[in-house]
Parts: sequence; structure tokens; C-alpha cells
Amino acid sequence: MLLFRQQPLLPALVANTMLQDALSYWMPLEASMISDVADDIAVAITAHEVVHLNRQLTKTNQRLEGLAHTDPLTKCWNRYYTELVMEDLIHSSISFAMLMFDIDDFKRLTIPMATPSGMISCVI
Repeated sequence: MLLFRQQPLLPALVANTMLQDALSYWMPLEASMISDVADDIAVAITAHEVVHLNRQLTKTNQRLEGLAHTDPLTKCWNRYYTELVMEDLIHSSISFAMLMFDIDDFKRLTIPMATPSGMISCVI
């Protein structure tokens, strides 16, 4: 709009100030509309940033949940998550059976098999 005006609409109150020169070309309604558009753009940018941060937070929470529920070495459920699943199954109408092994001195078994292929055979 500044490009289409040939002369200032407001009298120059402050001589030789760039701000006064720029604002004098705008009608009050136009200045208000531009301010509203600037506010809307700021809200849109903020909303976009919030969406991005929420996605990052969701991914991080999923990763943390996985770390909290599984053993990093075997990728099996840990005791906490196993008990949680068992509690849910007990209170549901689903019939189930569970088989658990407790291997004493598990580290003695895994140290000789410290290769990726050894760990796969240990997990299986």
C-alpha cells in the first residue's frame, strides 16, 4: 500500500524521522489491518513450532517408553513391564499361559558369546 500512495496522509510531526515518514503513508485502518496480519502470522508461526515440538516430544516419549519397558541387551520385556502386562491380563477376560525362565549367572553365558551372532543365538 505504501507504494501506491503519492503523498503522506498525516502531517509530519517529527521532522526527518524514517518511522514518521513510513507511517504517514498509511491510513489508520490500513495500519490496524497490517498489525492484525502481523499478529496472525506470528500466531501461525508459533502454532507451527508447537506442532513440531509436539512431534519431537512424542518421538522422545516413545523412545523413553521403549527403554523403560525392555532390556537393552536382549530386547525382551523387563520385569516391570512383564508384571504390568500380567496384571492387565489377570484383570481381563483373556485366557493366557505364561512360561518364564530364570537363568542363573546369565553373564557367564553371554560373555563367551560377545559377538552379534552369539547374542542372536542367546536371545533365540
